[in-house]
Amino acid sequence: MQSARPKRFTVYSLSDPRTGKVRYVGCTVDMYTRYQAHCRPRYHSKLHCMWIASLLTDGLKPTLSILAVCEGRECARATEQFWTRHMLERGEDLTNHGPRGIASEHPTPARKVRYLTRKGCIPGMRVPA
Repeated sequence: MQSARPKRFTVYSLSDPRTGKVRYVGCTVDMYTRYQAHCRPRYHSKLHCMWIASLLTDGLKPTLSILAVCEGRECARATEQFWTRHMLERGEDLTNHGPRGIASEHPTPARKVRYLTRKGCIPGMRVPA
């Protein structure tokens, strides 16, 4: 009997095409459907809705960038948190839910992030020896 393969998740960002600034970091198993949902502002935070509505008024949609593709929910969650923090440290004004744009109320412990990085789940992140 074959073991079930973990789901593939896409970690992505949405940017404002007028400024190039990243405004959202997210994770999904169905990128097409999720992007379409982002373009219907009534399903998100007030700040996110206002941003999307302003784009739609100008005849624009957010620019989608794929940041990583992960296998498994745990890896995807850690990767999303990494990229969210990275964008906040760069000074991006994210519209994500939660305090300071952090997508989850339960951040992944640092030791687990190091473990997942060594497994290749968080691309481009260096792990101290």
